[in-house]
Amino acid sequence: MSATDTAKELLRMATTAGITKDVIDLMEKKLTLLTGELDASQRKVAGLEQTVTRLEIENSQLRSQLRNPQADGLDEIASKMLVMIANSTDRITKRDVIGELRLPQAKGDYHFVQLIKLKFIQSFSGQIGVGAFYDATPAGREYLAQAGLL
Repeated sequence: MSATDTAKELLRMATTAGITKDVIDLMEKKLTLLTGELDASQRKVAGLEQTVTRLEIENSQLRSQLRNPQADGLDEIASKMLVMIANSTDRITKRDVIGELRLPQAKGDYHFVQLIKLKFIQSFSGQIGVGAFYDATPAGREYLAQAGLL
């Protein structure tokens, strides 16, 4: 290789080295930025994972409450109605229960509907002029047992 060729090669290397150094510097800056973004993203993911876990627990608790609405408990009037119906040895009507507890009709109707909605009581037959007869369901008896009312 001639001196001219060597000089040209050295010049090319010097020029390329300067460009390569600039590219390397830019790549290092980009790597630093990306590393920072990655760290921030990982912290965000960790926070989101905690939120998901918390929401899954809350969801599970809410589903359990939907399956077992009695978990919140009945108020005193509805509990007394359920006890009376569950302990009845004879056919009992809504009128019998409301009358025995000396409740206003609207209040008695309200609590009776709540017991029906919770599937704690059900009608099993009826009689013209008397009305439907009611009995506690297995779920109603289970509630009473868990509440210590049996």
